[in-house]
Amino acid sequence: MTSFLDSVVAYLQRNQIKLDTGNQDGRINSIRNEDEVLKHLIKEFPSIKTPNIRCWWDFGLDSKEYELFVNIKISDFNNHAADNISAKLGMGYALTGIKNLPTSWSKFHKILAEELKIGYDYYFLVINKNDTRDSFWTSLKRIDTLVPNGNNLPFQCDWAKNRSFSARSEVEAMKYILSVYVKSWDKKTESYPHNLKEMLLTNRIFDTE
Repeated sequence: MTSFLDSVVAYLQRNQIKLDTGNQDGRINSIRNEDEVLKHLIKEFPSIKTPNIRCWWDFGLDSKEYELFVNIKISDFNNHAADNISAKLGMGYALTGIKNLPTSWSKFHKILAEELKIGYDYYFLVINKNDTRDSFWTSLKRIDTLVPNGNNLPFQCDWAKNRSFSARSEVEAMKYILSVYVKSWDKKTESYPHNLKEMLLTNRIFDTE
């Protein structure tokens, strides 16, 4: 199954793709560039399937024999910064094998706790925005180091530092992913305004009340 991703990376390493840097909003450039990469890949690999807009995966292979869902990440490998992974549903699929998880946090967490399964993963095609020939693939369970971030759940990743696969077993990888995910929530709740909530619960916002 991953031989397909090897072929995709080999194609990118042979064929440089010109990326758009013309918009001041880097997010717009990123969307355009992902579309441009995908256009080249679809032409070269007709078996590729694409989802509906705003899905948690950008392209993949989906047949009776196997499923493989891939997110395109175009990153500046020179800035030494972690990028958002920003796909809780992709993480959920990798940990449960369920493709259509609910977006509600409470429902998502309930299913995650009850339906953990081995045998699934969420793949990334990682491309250097400065030179698209510098590319590689990895997967959520193969990433060695994830970065917890309460402002950008579920977590972040410095792609340039994660070219090599982790040596964890699949179960160890699942435990690691969940531990970093929980740390992201810990960071999120660290800034929760507990004192303001207490003031409102007691209906006192001034000491003199």
